[in-house]
Amino acid sequence: MQRVADGGGRLAPDARRGLTHLARMSSDFPATLEAARTLGAEGRQHRVLGDIWWPQGDLHRAAAAYEAARTQAEQEAVAGERAIARARSSWRRR
Repeated sequence: MQRVADGGGRLAPDARRGLTHLARMSSDFPATLEAARTLGAEGRQHRVLGDIWWPQGDLHRAAAAYEAARTQAEQEAVAGERAIARARSSWRRR
């Protein structure tokens, strides 16, 4: 996955996001956070940050990240990402 991420091709953003999730699963929070902050829009940075903050119990940061993901997806007309971000932030609308 690292080779694909370093290659910079069309799958590089997905590979970087995958590496970020692997760091998260290995409980390396500093590395996960650092990697997530470099993902950019193509790597779904805001949603990944929400996915990091949510299990850490920082619900305000998670909500802000999911809202930023939704807003960015709406601006870029990425319907699938918008739906995912809305679903993940639906808990705070109740």
